[in-house]
Amino acid sequence: MNAANNIKRLRNNLSQPTLTQQSSTKVKPKTIAPPRIRQLAVKKPPPALQHYETGYSKQQLIENGATTLRMKVSQSNENIHQSSIRRSINLIKAKAQSPKTYVIDPKSTRAILWDVFMAVLIAYSGITVPLSVCFPGLQGPGAWANVDNVVDGFFGIDIIRNFMIGYHDDQDQLVVNHKAIAKQYFRTWFLLDFVSTFPLQAVATEIDPMLSSKSQSLSSIQLIRVLRVTRILKLTRLAKLRIFFKKAIRQYVYHHNFHFAEDRFGLNPGVVRLVRLVMLVLFLSHVMACFFHIIGQPIDPTATSRRLSSSSTPVYDPNTTWLVDNDLRTESDGIRYMYSLYWVMTTLAGVGYGDVHAVSMSERIYAIFGMMIGASAFGFVIGSISSLLESLDTRAAAYQLKMMEIKNYIRTHKLPKDLRIKLFRYFAHYLQRASLFNESSILSEISLNLRNEVVHETCRDIFKIPAFVSINSQFVMDMAISIKPLFLLADSDIAKERTVGREMYFLNTGIVSVSNYNVHGRQVLLEVLTENTYFGEAPLLFYCLRENTFTSLTNCEMYTLLKEDFDQLLEDYPEAEDILTKYYDIRKKNYDEIHSVMMQRYVIYNSTKDDMNAKRMEDLWPHLRISLNGVPTSVEQFPISVLKLIKPYMEPRVSIFNSAFSKKVILDGIKPKYEKAYSHTTRLQAVIEPTRPWKLRWDVWLGLLIVYNVMSIPFQFVFLGGYLGDTTTDYRVVIWDYCVDSCFGLDIILTFRTGYLDDEGHLVLDLPSIAKRYLKMWFWIDLISTFPVGLVMDTITPMVA
Repeated sequence: MNAANNIKRLRNNLSQPTLTQQSSTKVKPKTIAPPRIRQLAVKKPPPALQHYETGYSKQQLIENGATTLRMKVSQSNENIHQSSIRRSINLIKAKAQSPKTYVIDPKSTRAILWDVFMAVLIAYSGITVPLSVCFPGLQGPGAWANVDNVVDGFFGIDIIRNFMIGYHDDQDQLVVNHKAIAKQYFRTWFLLDFVSTFPLQAVATEIDPMLSSKSQSLSSIQLIRVLRVTRILKLTRLAKLRIFFKKAIRQYVYHHNFHFAEDRFGLNPGVVRLVRLVMLVLFLSHVMACFFHIIGQPIDPTATSRRLSSSSTPVYDPNTTWLVDNDLRTESDGIRYMYSLYWVMTTLAGVGYGDVHAVSMSERIYAIFGMMIGASAFGFVIGSISSLLESLDTRAAAYQLKMMEIKNYIRTHKLPKDLRIKLFRYFAHYLQRASLFNESSILSEISLNLRNEVVHETCRDIFKIPAFVSINSQFVMDMAISIKPLFLLADSDIAKERTVGREMYFLNTGIVSVSNYNVHGRQVLLEVLTENTYFGEAPLLFYCLRENTFTSLTNCEMYTLLKEDFDQLLEDYPEAEDILTKYYDIRKKNYDEIHSVMMQRYVIYNSTKDDMNAKRMEDLWPHLRISLNGVPTSVEQFPISVLKLIKPYMEPRVSIFNSAFSKKVILDGIKPKYEKAYSHTTRLQAVIEPTRPWKLRWDVWLGLLIVYNVMSIPFQFVFLGGYLGDTTTDYRVVIWDYCVDSCFGLDIILTFRTGYLDDEGHLVLDLPSIAKRYLKMWFWIDLISTFPVGLVMDTITPMVA
């Protein structure tokens, strides 16, 4: 019915007058659109209807009716469906023909995991293949044979996979073209992979089934051995082991930003290299032991003696080997392997005890080859271990080398004792904190952004200086590259006034005093610097002599900037000169004010020093303030750790204190906290200084006792029954051992009261800090090694019995 209605509707539309007929009747519409708009307004018919209008006339439609229309519509739908399928097929064909299709990214996680898995299989093959080839008991069907077949299957899969994995060319561009990948693989690893994976022995067995039977003919035995030796070709896979691990570690480092073993597990690179060297020596010994065993297999299994009994002269039978000579053919494979490994170890070490030795000519040739390898390996291992031991602690090696140079220098110039001690103390402090690397050369080889990040991290204390906050950060970056470290001991003059200044200083840790000498030769304290500040810039800014004297009150770590580098920085960043000059003017103003007030005190003191009634000169100027890190600060606000180091007096009655009362309060506050602690060293609650002569002699005595223990304990344990159940009759040895243990017990008590030097070289005499440090380090080792286990066990054993 619907089709019939559609036909009627189409007939009515066709029977209506056309556009030309309407125009002939001169019936004009009220409005006519422009031609361009009319053209755009004409709608195109649907695809099926458009096809119908071009393929059929009105007469054909009327004659055929709805059936023809229905057939045409179904055919059009089929054409559309077929065209969509055709487009999908063409898309699949185009994708399959694309050179980038089915190419594995070598940096993907799956590719890395596969490489690690193949590396494990290669290591497994390196251990098992020599055993299976050289020991007949491991041949034949079994569980291990099935495992080997599975491993060979994985290597076959890896060959196919290598044709589909991309690679990086010399420009580090990823190559995804299949032809280029195949060409690269054929030129590099294909032949090696194919030879090591092809099952030659299995193919030969399929060709000649007699090879798998237990034939005892000499020809069959020799042929079986030849086929077995061909399996050694699988060891060529070891050439790819290093490549697999390097690829995996390189990608792991790239994705996780740290070295796999050194940084992830906190291992020293020297330790990793040492372990790798030991593994290499063990693997070489394993392979040589297996080959020594297969060479020792007699050609004739019935051979029983290495000498011919028909002659009195010893004539060696070429059919006898070291296995026959030592009567080991009936032993298990494990025992024979241990004999082979024992011979290899003694040969490589150059010992050669002679109990297991080469017998046949082939064994002797192999022994000569092993001796050559042993001599080469011995020299290589000794050289590698010596270099590795040096790389384990490069700082200690550099320290020893530098101290040897200093000793030679002192011996050559015959320096006095006091100067020698100062020189040793300085370099001991310097070498413990100085960098062992040429930082300027390292930073000059990296990019600007990376260099700025490294400098900002290594010299972050410099960026905290207030004067550099308003300066271009790149100025600070370039300045941090040019600075050099400087370490000073306590009470050292850094620079003196009225001298030529060729460098400025940046204080990292420690305390520095800034003072000035007036016309009367009296020292005036102007400023105390503690950290994150700089000083000594006046000669570099104004080309003048130094105005003040700088003294280190404690051990100080600082940096220096030479005048040549400073001038270059100002040339590159001229705006920095105005900022530094501004800060210098502020500091100079504070210095002048402090110096003026102190000099006025001194003038009043000189005018009234003969007056016996003038007892409180400090009360005349109660507002004296000293600069602390560039900020004028009253003395009462100074940290006590700073107050106990500075010298407050210019004259006995002219000091930096604001008043006599404040002086009494401050000095009384310092005394119980510090002077009392130092006075305890002479009382019962004593804190021992580690540098005292008697303490050094005690340490030497303990060192001798440790040497005695190292030598006596093994002797007593082996020859005298040890401490447990000691049966010795020499009571003097027992008494002496108890005395030695008592000395070590006394040393434990003394260590809890012995001061130590912290990382900055300061002497720590605080008992809780000493105890906490000792408990963290050596206490438990000392307690376990000193506790009388033998005496306790000798006491408990009779009670239990």
